[in-house]
Formats: sequence, structure tokens, C-alpha cells
Amino acid sequence: MKLNDFHKHVSRKIYERGEEYYEDDMVDNVEHDYPDTWTAEVEGNDLYSVEIKLNGDEIVSWDCDCPYDYGDMCKHVVAVLLYIKDNRNEYPVTLEVSTKKGNAKVDYAKEIQKCFKHAYRSNDFSYEGQAIAYKLESYVKKAESLINLNCQEEAMTILLHLIREIGENYEEYDDYDGDLAGVCQNTAKLIAEMIETGLTDDLLKSLMDEIGLLIKNSNYSNYGLANLNGILFSISSKTANFDNAIHIIDEALKIEPDSFRTDSLVISKIKLLENAGRKEEIEDVVSSYLYLPEIRKIRLEELISKKQYEKALALIDEGINIAEKKKHPGTVTDWKDEKLSVYKSMGNKGKTIELAEDLFITGRESMKYYHILKTVIPTEKWAGYLDDFLCKSGKQKNGGLSGHVLAKIYIAEEYWDRLMDYVEKNIHLGKYNSLGEYEPYLEQRYPERMLAFYRSQITDYAAKNVGRGHYKYVSDVLKIMKKYPDGTETVNTLLAHFKSVYANRRAMMEELGK
Repeated sequence: MKLNDFHKHVSRKIYERGEEYYEDDMVDNVEHDYPDTWTAEVEGNDLYSVEIKLNGDEIVSWDCDCPYDYGDMCKHVVAVLLYIKDNRNEYPVTLEVSTKKGNAKVDYAKEIQKCFKHAYRSNDFSYEGQAIAYKLESYVKKAESLINLNCQEEAMTILLHLIREIGENYEEYDDYDGDLAGVCQNTAKLIAEMIETGLTDDLLKSLMDEIGLLIKNSNYSNYGLANLNGILFSISSKTANFDNAIHIIDEALKIEPDSFRTDSLVISKIKLLENAGRKEEIEDVVSSYLYLPEIRKIRLEELISKKQYEKALALIDEGINIAEKKKHPGTVTDWKDEKLSVYKSMGNKGKTIELAEDLFITGRESMKYYHILKTVIPTEKWAGYLDDFLCKSGKQKNGGLSGHVLAKIYIAEEYWDRLMDYVEKNIHLGKYNSLGEYEPYLEQRYPERMLAFYRSQITDYAAKNVGRGHYKYVSDVLKIMKKYPDGTETVNTLLAHFKSVYANRRAMMEELGK
């Protein structure tokens, strides 16, 4: 569809209404963005936002947030298209690339802020993050163009406005698919690349000041929007101005002495102190923040490297106490895992077994601790020990082991009869069952029991589930059953049963007939 003849593709009534809107000056706030995207607002019963993409005279796409739903194009889009057609020459691309360094003709702060305001006004909460990201991408491309032309100052102006506005507004918008976060990450990446390629001293100084302000906003780390700590480190490395960077980190730590990102801030400070040659201060910093797990681990690594195991164990126990007081069970488990590693290094088999048993039941990776136990327990005692331990584990107050873990152990130990018993007692057919994990170990060893299991389960499933998706699943299971000895005969019996009992389920009959 061409701009000059689009009226041929629009109903006469809609075209005339759009023409009236245009002639009555209802089109406002027209913007022309790189590469050829037009946005505008049209007054009607409400204020509606319109976006149109062109490629030369070709109309690539259009969108309006009005409720019109009776055709492809509404009167508001028609009004904007007529405006573009008559006024196009007066609108060079808003993001026109400057050829002189620092000659930024656009109020980028205002322009970028508009992208958020328009999205808010549209009330399209499902796609607002995506819609904003789409608009902001043009500014990222603009910055890239300026970088290629060595217009560093203007490019940096755009990038800083982008990263600032996204950080300040991020929690106000739905960014379900992460499009808005992606723009911020790309922006931060461009800034990092500019630093690495080389910036003027004045620009580096200004950039450090800006990062010093941005880093106080925890959204960048909490939502993974940008690694500002890394950017700050890069600037300080280029300028050798570590003292200012350390001051910036300290100011952020005053605001957040114990938050989600505090450990990353402290680690950044430690790296900066190392590069500044102020290593004597690192010990004090680590000591001041031992209540943070990641910082305590730094001290732990030092003690282990010096084989000071008793001090390491005491340090871990303190960490466990702190985590328990804060009610952080995951951190408690992590410290116990560290403690287990220390016991293994010490060669203390008794404590290794004791802690591995505990973590086997309470930890997140039961099979990891199963393998540790198997390496510590003497081979000749293993079978008896494992049976006793699994029995004891099953009687725990928290419900004991999950069946899935037991099944994995049966496979590892080649306890095929127990695995078959587990499947018969615990697996129920359905689209998301775990039978596929176990069937390869059982189909050759217990074909009769597997076929009987399938027959019982699929009969029950067909009785309890209605709908074509379920009928297709029944059909798929019957095909699997045919692969077993006597499977064809069993399937034919089931088919006769289903056709007799469920003759009125037309969709089932169709699926079974395929």
C-alpha cells in the first residue's frame, strides 16, 4: 500500500472521517523517528496514539490504540497518513545524525521520556514494555550511528538518557518478555564498548559522575538491567581514578548496607582497592561485611588455602547462625555444603558421612550427596548401609525422600525390581508423567508387567478424561503398547472396549481410528 494511493484500500466512510479529523487540526505531537517511523496523537472521543512505519512511499505498518475493530484501518490512522502526505518534507528524521561533535539538536531527555508517557497513556499493560522498547530501539540505533561518526559526546548523551529513564521507570511497566531490559542491557554494552575503544578524559570524568548517580538505583542490579559496577570499574581503570570510584561504591553501601546487591558492591570495592594498590584495606572491608555470605566465602577461601580448617569450620558455623536468624534456609544449606567440603579436605569420614546424610535429606541435590556417601562407605558395607539409610530417610518428619530421587537411586544401583514396583505404585499416565525416564530400563526386563501397567492406567485415564487432546493421548499410548509382546492383542481388546463404552464420543472414535 502506497502513501499516495492508500485511500483506495480504505472504506469511503472511514477515509472521509479521517479527512475531517485532519482538516480540523486534530492531529498533534507528530514525531518522525529513525529510520522512518511516525508517531502522533489524534483527538477524538479520547486522545489516541498512532504509529506508522514507512519505507519510502510504502506503508509498512500502522497501529492505533483506539477501540475500532471493524476493519484494517481506523479514521485516526487515515488522519495521520494525510498529515504525513502533506507535511512530510517539513519533517526530517528527528534523530538526524550530526556531523559535528557535540552538536546535539534534540532534547533527548524530553524525547525519551515521551516514549514512556505515551505508553502509559495507551493503557495497554500487556505489551507496554515491548511497545516502549520498540520506540527506544531507534535511539540506540541513533547512538550507534553517532559512534561510527566519532560523535562520542552526543552518542553518550543519548545512551545515558536511555539507561537513566529505563532504570527510573522500569517498575512502572510490564516487561514480561524482557524487551525493555534488553534495551537497557544493549545500552550498557555500548557504553562499555565506548570506554574500551577510548573516550576523552573530560567525557570519562562526566561519565563517572553520571554512573555515580545511577548506581544508587538498585533496579539495575535487581532486574539485571545493567552492570553499572563493571562500567565504573572500567572507567576507573582507564583514568586510574580509583579513589573516586571507591567513594561512589561507599555512598551506595551507605544506602544499602544489607540488600540483594550489597555483596556485589562490596566485591567491586575490593577489586578497586586491589587495583588502587590499597590491599591493606581489603582485610578491614572483608571483616566489616562478614554478615554477607559472598564476603564470608572470601575469608573462607583464604583459610582453606592455608589449611586452617578449624578456623574455617568456626567461620562456617557463624554463617549458619546468621542465616538461621534471618530465616534463609537456602543459605544454611549452602554453608553446610561448604562445611562438608572442609570435612572431606580434612579426611574426617565420620563428619563427612553425618553431614552428607543430612544434606541428602534436606538439601537441593540429593544425588550429589548419594554419590559422596558411596565413595566414603566401604564397598562391602554399602548395600546394607544404603537399605538402612533409605528406610531411615523415609521416616523423616518432613516426608522423607521424593519418589523421583528413590527412582534415580534404583537406576544407579540397578535395583530393577524396586524400580518396577515404584512405577506401578507411583506413576500415573498423563501428558506430563515421568514414565519415559524409567521405561527404557524396564521394557525389556518386565514386558508383561509394563503392558499390564499400561492397560490398567489407560483404561482409567480414558474413563476420567474428555476432549480431543486426551483422546489423542490415549491413541498415542495404544501405539506404544503395540511394541510389547502380545501388545497388539491387548490393544485390540481395549479398542473394542472403548468403542463399546464410549461410542457416543465421536472425537475419540476419530482419534482411535487414525
